[in-house]
Formats: sequence, structure tokens, C-alpha cells
Amino acid sequence: MTAISRLSIRVLPNAHKDEVVGQDEKGCWKIKLAAPALEGKANQALIRFLSAVSGVSVSRISIDRGERTRVKVIQIVGIELVDLEKLLAGGIQQKAKSTIVQK
Repeated sequence: MTAISRLSIRVLPNAHKDEVVGQDEKGCWKIKLAAPALEGKANQALIRFLSAVSGVSVSRISIDRGERTRVKVIQIVGIELVDLEKLLAGGIQQKAKSTIVQK
């Protein structure tokens, strides 16, 4: 049986770079994207970013709800939710390590 994961993401467009910021108190992941929230560019960037983080093909990632809002429900076929959340959390830890090294 193929794993299907669904998670809530708050997109923060027009950032300096694409990165995972963290989770809010409700468990919604916050992700900064360099792409603007115009003509679906941030949606496309989010899907590409999640593909790069998870190793899952772009064709297996879709936006279930929220195509025109900042809070989205994303479906990813081919990875367990626990594994996906570990990868997202790893992105936060990697960011923290690079910040310490730069200081």
C-alpha cells in the first residue's frame, strides 16, 4: 500500500530564500518562499520545495485545499507523515546550525 500524507502549511511568500520556519501551536508548518503570491508562483515553488525536501516527485504532490490562500492542505503520495515531518524538522535544525556557524 502506498503511503499518503496530508499536512497543513502556512506559506510566507516574498522571502529572501525558501526555508522551513517551524510549526505553530496548531501544528501547521510555516514555510518561507522566495516566490511571490502571484499567478500560482508560490504554489509551484511550494510543491518544488516539498519535492526537494522529501525526495518525492513533483507529480505526487498536490494542493488539496487553499490554492488561493496562505494556509494550504498538501497531499504527498509516497512518504509517511512521520518521515515527512522529520525531514521538515531537519530543515529547521540545519538552518539553526548554519546560523551558529556564521556568527
